[in-house]
Amino acid sequence: MSKLYFKYKQVTFDENGLLSDNSLNYVINPIITSHYYLPTRNLLNDPTEGVFNNQLQKQLFGFMQGVTGLGERQELSEPIFDRAREITNAINTSGIFSLTRNPTDELMWAHYADSHRGIAIEYDLDLLTRFTPKPHLHTFGVEYEKFPPEFGINNLASSEALRIMLGYKSPRWFYEEEYRVLVDNINGQMPHDFRAVKSLTFGLNFPKDKRQMIIDLISCKVSDFYEIKSIPNSYSFERVPYKKVEVPDLISNYPKIDWEDHLSGVEQSEKDNLIQSIENIIKTDPHYSELVHAEKSTIESGKYSVQYLVTHDLGLSTSTEYTKVLL
Repeated sequence: MSKLYFKYKQVTFDENGLLSDNSLNYVINPIITSHYYLPTRNLLNDPTEGVFNNQLQKQLFGFMQGVTGLGERQELSEPIFDRAREITNAINTSGIFSLTRNPTDELMWAHYADSHRGIAIEYDLDLLTRFTPKPHLHTFGVEYEKFPPEFGINNLASSEALRIMLGYKSPRWFYEEEYRVLVDNINGQMPHDFRAVKSLTFGLNFPKDKRQMIIDLISCKVSDFYEIKSIPNSYSFERVPYKKVEVPDLISNYPKIDWEDHLSGVEQSEKDNLIQSIENIIKTDPHYSELVHAEKSTIESGKYSVQYLVTHDLGLSTSTEYTKVLL
């Protein structure tokens, strides 16, 4: 299944015909520096974000009534109330990045891309979230229901807790076909793989004389550009190719590896082929930093685990471990 999604964005220009500071800082520069921004729910445009039918207090009270001993009641209630407080805090501190599969919706272009004068950025979801801390990462499609979901005591231990609270909206929003990247207890700027942005699409009314300006700014990272066209004799739109540019190859700074320290217990004839496969992976990953290990799996026959550190261009000191399994 395709993991390509779109983000509609407004683009504006100043009185001199140049990109406004807002568009440069929040639309173009994130593409150039390979990051995305996760706002908290209070910064989104739906005032009912995070509304749910809270049955926690009622169910907790009922649960505690069924526990007779005072000591037992305190022992059981403490972790439950701690978890309830944790979830309550997370709904306000978690970041949400909203995407859609639909790049040709007229209402989305009107509402989120300045009446069709903006752009739509296409992302590869796996590359977008590559450096997002996996224990905090949740990705899911929004559910559209007439009534808010019920949240109770049984949901506290579930990994779906935040999805229940932040994954539902009114059917009025159905046209958005929203898909969310939610990072619990983390919000703000997040780095992504250089290659996450797959294309940029110009809206129907995006000024033709300003398009090359955008292409020149981001052609270091984006090769494919599209435009929206009206389909004759209909209310519909289509996305068609506009221009393709050559993006410089982003090749890793691949240092010489001492293979004596890796792939122990592997026959030399097999080892040579594995080294070539691993080097091909490393050399084509622009984020490669250092090989941690490459070993034959002791669990799954015929498989090999390759783990290495990766970095990105945001100047963050923390490296990320990346694991690849080879057959």
